[in-house]
Amino acid sequence: MKVLLALFVFLLYSCKGGYVLQSTEGNISKGTFIYIKTLYYPTLSNEKIIERIKILLARRKIAVLYGMYQDRNYLDFLMLEKKARIKTAASQYFKEKWNRELRMEEVRVLQNHFQLSFTKEPIPFLHNIYSAKKKIEPGSLFFIQTKYGKVSLQEFTAYLLDKEIKELLNYRGKKQEEMFQEVLFLYLSSLLNREYEDRLNVKEKDFQFMDEAAVADLYNSARYARVDKGIYPVESIPIQFHPSELYRYFYKIRDSLLGFEYILCSRVILAEKLDAESLVNALKQGKSFEAEAKKYKKSYKLSLEKPKKVYPAKPGEEDKQDLLDLQALDAAKTGDWIPEPMPVKNGFLVIQVYDVKKKNLAIRYEDYSYEVEYRLKRELLAKQYIIDKQDALQSLDAKVNLAVLKE
Repeated sequence: MKVLLALFVFLLYSCKGGYVLQSTEGNISKGTFIYIKTLYYPTLSNEKIIERIKILLARRKIAVLYGMYQDRNYLDFLMLEKKARIKTAASQYFKEKWNRELRMEEVRVLQNHFQLSFTKEPIPFLHNIYSAKKKIEPGSLFFIQTKYGKVSLQEFTAYLLDKEIKELLNYRGKKQEEMFQEVLFLYLSSLLNREYEDRLNVKEKDFQFMDEAAVADLYNSARYARVDKGIYPVESIPIQFHPSELYRYFYKIRDSLLGFEYILCSRVILAEKLDAESLVNALKQGKSFEAEAKKYKKSYKLSLEKPKKVYPAKPGEEDKQDLLDLQALDAAKTGDWIPEPMPVKNGFLVIQVYDVKKKNLAIRYEDYSYEVEYRLKRELLAKQYIIDKQDALQSLDAKVNLAVLKE
């Protein structure tokens, strides 16, 4: 009887398929894990990758609790993250398959590989794309044939935002043809990603959490006032303060409110947020900025800088101040000389401030009331985020089975 019971349990498990990670926020299959490891964390151990996946799931959960799914910008940001992931996967798979980098010039190679042909000339047909997406049922209008079958306009433009389609239609002549080639390249990249997923026996929906977690990171940064407006257009979590709280806080931080003659700092931009977080943790333990940053050389988006002086802009020229200088000055102003990584255009900015030279000026609360409230809010929300993140991680009820990877 025990043997039969064991056999039954084994067969039941086999039918369901084993998961590397099971949680209340979703399950990670062997194929999904390999996809994530290959694309994002090829040098990390499986155990560390699991911890990073847990963090991604926790970030998404926090963002959902604070209304990410209902936000009017969510779907556009989700599409941008999905496109970025698909391009990354396509590049990786192309390199494995053809042993060279994927570039726009490879469109012809991909067209042949996927047996792609047009049933009508694409450029004169472009004026129908926008109306087709809006008015015609999916699958009713075809103009592309691939080895997977016929492709509708809706499918061909599935990874474009409405505003991108409008831009495509507004162009004429050579410019329109060039943009159409970019759209074609994106579609072919999505087919490469699909082939890669088929090889790993996974589906596109298995990676929805990755795209959502990437959006959640930006969304949480804005909601918890961890960055200035502009990264994700949503208001921070509201907090009401009693006037006495603000006044006491003013006296606590007033020395830091004095203007700077200059600050001394080091900076680097890393492509991966988790690399940036690891660097920040090392700096907070007292390790050398230059020595630690060099460990992430492959992730550089901005080369490691030697300590340098940063001067505030002259009166009337504040709008001309370099964005990275503003971030460094802000860190010095708040007294957080090793701030958390900040999302910027090309990755995540890590700053360490070493010294400041302040102006000797008298200040009044009335002149800094907005700054005082802003900084107190950021401080409280930063503490709240740590609590929320810990709660979210615990609520995952995660169960890990790395043995699945050996099957």
